[in-house]
Amino acid sequence: MNQLEEIKQLLATNKMREVIDLTGQVIENPENLSRQELAMIYYHRGSAFRRQGDYRGAMNNYLEAAELDESCPARQAYDTLVEILDFYDHDLFNP
Repeated sequence: MNQLEEIKQLLATNKMREVIDLTGQVIENPENLSRQELAMIYYHRGSAFRRQGDYRGAMNNYLEAAELDESCPARQAYDTLVEILDFYDHDLFNP
């Protein structure tokens, strides 16, 4: 099983910490990856951060993925996350 498939498997089984650790290792040594593969690594890392509630981490990884490969779904994931974060009622936080 290649690393990208292993990352997808970990995401499917809700092992976010393992996804973040593995993607970090891959990002540190990306020599054998194409730009598209590296973009997908960043995209999946962003998804793991998002699922943990770390929206800043998610957005940073989504942007990195989008810079590497414009066809990666990271740009759409970033835009969707921004829309979700902009949607809450600001008045609820200022009584």
